[in-house]
Amino acid sequence: MSNRIKNFIKNSIHYIILAVKRYNEDAADSLASHISLNLLLSFFPIMVFLLTLAGYSPIEGDQVIALILDFIPTEAHTLMKNTIYQVLDHKNPTLLSLSLLTTMYGASRGFKAILLGLNIAYDVDENRGFIVRNLLAIFFTFAIVLLVIGSLLLLVLGQTIWDFIENMLDLPDNFFIIWTFIRYAGMFSIMYITFAILYAKSSAIKLPFKTVRYGTLFTTISWFVVSYGFSFYVDNFGNYANIYGGIAGLFIMILWLNLMSSVILFGGELNAAIYYKNPGKRRHLR
Repeated sequence: MSNRIKNFIKNSIHYIILAVKRYNEDAADSLASHISLNLLLSFFPIMVFLLTLAGYSPIEGDQVIALILDFIPTEAHTLMKNTIYQVLDHKNPTLLSLSLLTTMYGASRGFKAILLGLNIAYDVDENRGFIVRNLLAIFFTFAIVLLVIGSLLLLVLGQTIWDFIENMLDLPDNFFIIWTFIRYAGMFSIMYITFAILYAKSSAIKLPFKTVRYGTLFTTISWFVVSYGFSFYVDNFGNYANIYGGIAGLFIMILWLNLMSSVILFGGELNAAIYYKNPGKRRHLR
């Protein structure tokens, strides 16, 4: 193993340990709980909004459902399946407007808490006005909605594009594996760009994108790993249905959102740890 690789591993471990210390010092776990509860208020409206839009598109309802439920533990599926089918079967412009307004309210509160968490990570005070903070929160709410829509298009329409290419060209069977990789790589790229913008532009100080790349990469990878890992755990080892009965799905949703919020905040702490470099120094930038 070369010295360069050894140094990279050593530095990575050092900054991760430092980020864990900063995460605990800043009580980020409490803030993650606050974020997750606010995001829960907007989760179903976001889902209803996207599904209502899908109802006006040629995308099949079953494809939409498969994508959404793929990231959520099985025990939480029954909590939303009936709602999903009802929304897809009935195109309702009023529902579209109401779900958008509710989404903006709940999600913007959640994102304002994320902005606070990133300011705490960098030890800066909030110096932006009420209007600017709310506009930023709304912007990132829309960014997440667009992230979901982009993922939906890549994963769902990707199959349609493949069918078209396959009919036009005589391609080997193993090329489908390459095409599948391209689709998921595209989804990964969209998530990476979204988190990079969040980390670089949402705190009270503006940071160059190169200073947030490691935290962004950590958050993007962790989003997939934690989502699928948590889903696997709940489906195979969790006894939530026996313990919580009918509210098991709701409890799992809150727990999942809390994990995702913690991942986002930890990514911010990791960026801050690398940015300041000195493990004993918490600087204040203006």
